[in-house]
Amino acid sequence: MSAQSIGPYRILRKLGAGGMGAVYLAATGSGRPVAVKTVQQEYAADAEFRRRFTQEVAAARSVNGAYTVAVVDADTEAEVPWLATEFVAGPSLYEAVVRHGALAGPALQVLGAGLVEALAAIHP
Repeated sequence: MSAQSIGPYRILRKLGAGGMGAVYLAATGSGRPVAVKTVQQEYAADAEFRRRFTQEVAAARSVNGAYTVAVVDADTEAEVPWLATEFVAGPSLYEAVVRHGALAGPALQVLGAGLVEALAAIHP
């Protein structure tokens, strides 16, 4: 992983970060956008964490649903392990609520139904 790329993907910008790592908007060689999740260096050195990350990648590869993203690529053996998925453009739930207020009525029902369908795909 260089400052400008992760695996074969060119980093465009950071989307977010959490306790375990960061997620970047990146692009394939042809320009297709992908989301690339990396783990923090301290976890990359932990064999047990790598084992769990490898399991996470395998589980994510097996999911196929209308409200889930597909795994595009991954390298669990890289110096800093990473996982690339399809990128879905749009605001985060937080951004949508800040802009438009709390969800209610049909919008809330659609969100709830999508969450249920996604969870059913992840946990058959």
